[in-house]
Amino acid sequence: MEGELITSWKHPYHCCYSDMLVIINDNVLIADPPNSRITTYSLKGQVLHYIPCPYLANSEHVSIRDPDNTSLIVSSYKHSKVFKIDSTTHEVLWTLTKVKKPEGLVSYGEYILLVAHNNNTIYSINSITGDIVSQMAHDDIAGGYVFSLEVSDSTVLLPKYGSNEVIFYKMTY
Repeated sequence: MEGELITSWKHPYHCCYSDMLVIINDNVLIADPPNSRITTYSLKGQVLHYIPCPYLANSEHVSIRDPDNTSLIVSSYKHSKVFKIDSTTHEVLWTLTKVKKPEGLVSYGEYILLVAHNNNTIYSINSITGDIVSQMAHDDIAGGYVFSLEVSDSTVLLPKYGSNEVIFYKMTY
């Protein structure tokens, strides 16, 4: 495999982890909790615009995902909120507060899968309405930190930081 470097640039927020950024239409959107916003950059690192996000203020852990090319799903661990933002108008389309201390978040078709800190449950959330559709509870999920999830077909991968475990589940609806 070969690749050509497009560009390299420094982001002012020091916690730029993969679960805090998404790429939509060749723009990079990065969560910036200290400034309560999501910053949109070009691939060359130029600031294009800011999306204000008051729910991000002083958040310890934030995850963002793009369920489609027009919106973002954002979770804030500190504020126990998951919300959907229109990426053009910046309007908050829905807010979910029923999941305390959300950590891992991933888009999965028309759903969002979400894990909460020290909870033994994976929540399936309708990405259009923000409603919890179903829950899957297992003792193996509890404990440790699940900052990110991955989904392939119907298999969910949960890396648990702090406990050095990786857990796989086969989902059925």
